[in-house]
Amino acid sequence: MSVEFINLLQSYPIVERGDLKIDVQAHGLSRPITRYPDIEQVYTSDQWNNIAQANNYLKVSLSN
Repeated sequence: MSVEFINLLQSYPIVERGDLKIDVQAHGLSRPITRYPDIEQVYTSDQWNNIAQANNYLKVSLSN
């Protein structure tokens, strides 16, 4: 997640006023959807990329 994206979210008036709180968290390494294989196993770059793509996600929570 980029600094620019965070700055964009924070620039909305509803967020600036504190009427809406946005919590965005990246959990790819801490809570992977797809288990990463052992490093000793041989995988192609396509296989690794598919696992990484599945684990590249954001959890967004909105509250007021």
